[in-house]
Amino acid sequence: EHLLWYGALKDEVRTIAHGGLDVDRGGNNPDFGRYGRGLYFSDSLSKALSYAEQDEEDIKHILLCRVCCGEMHATDEMQLPGGHELVLKAGTHSLLAHPPDRPREFIVLENAQVYPEFVLRVKCSFKETPHFDVGTVTASNANQDVSSPELPPCSTVAPPPPSGTVAVE
Repeated sequence: EHLLWYGALKDEVRTIAHGGLDVDRGGNNPDFGRYGRGLYFSDSLSKALSYAEQDEEDIKHILLCRVCCGEMHATDEMQLPGGHELVLKAGTHSLLAHPPDRPREFIVLENAQVYPEFVLRVKCSFKETPHFDVGTVTASNANQDVSSPELPPCSTVAPPPPSGTVAVE
């Protein structure tokens, strides 16, 4: 099990918070074709923020999810459009994509492999997602303060979360 980031649109986060992630809904994003069918996660906050679009209030929405990757098929390819087929053929449960000098992505094939744990709303004063990373989130460091004065000006926003979710401040 890994704690991984998932970037999404505001409305998508609300849908996910109430009904979970759906591998079939993810196919409408052309980036998802890079490694085939699946739900795409990262341990890099920057990568997740690149998938999240700012809303009208300059807020990006991301989820911190518990992801059961099981046995992973690994690749360092930039693209592997039939990645999901390789995972099935190899008898593994997920794909770990780690191209050189790029953030890792974890692709799982089944909805049941994911539990959305927290919704994080990040207000940012930048239009382009800068590259920054707070490190890999694990069960042992999930509650540690990982803030850094070198990060771009962002702040978390914590109005009441949608029913059934927990907000992180």
